[in-house]
Amino acid sequence: QYVDFTTLNNVVYAYFSSSNITTGTNLYLNNGAGYELLEHVVFDNSITSIPDYAFKGLSIKSVVIPESVTSIGMYAFSDCYQLTSVTLPSGIEISNYALLSDGINTLICGEIPPVFATDTGLTPYCINLYIPSNAVDAYRNHYIYSKMNIIPID
Repeated sequence: QYVDFTTLNNVVYAYFSSSNITTGTNLYLNNGAGYELLEHVVFDNSITSIPDYAFKGLSIKSVVIPESVTSIGMYAFSDCYQLTSVTLPSGIEISNYALLSDGINTLICGEIPPVFATDTGLTPYCINLYIPSNAVDAYRNHYIYSKMNIIPID
């Protein structure tokens, strides 16, 4: 499947809207001269959910999920071993193993903590969690987030 993308400073970005998000591990980006490695994923506000297995096993490095997304399906970003940074909207519901990737070391979240299913797939002790300073108590009192390195930002 062809997905429009832009190369900025030798970094490939794919921009997904509700008309071109796919499920499965066979997502290729063709720039007309060959295939490019998908490194950063940004979704537009027409996306309301990310389906099960949508990006499983891809070589992405970062994901920015907008406020319009209310849920992430099972294994959606699992086995993305180069994935290090994930930005999540407030209160998003995250299914089991959606973020099962050992490399994640940065989470950026909103005021309302994301709601994880039973098993996050994350290694919380290795994660820097950036949150609004007025939300520190909500995150410190949570069984998953309290194990992360909480870094308040304004």
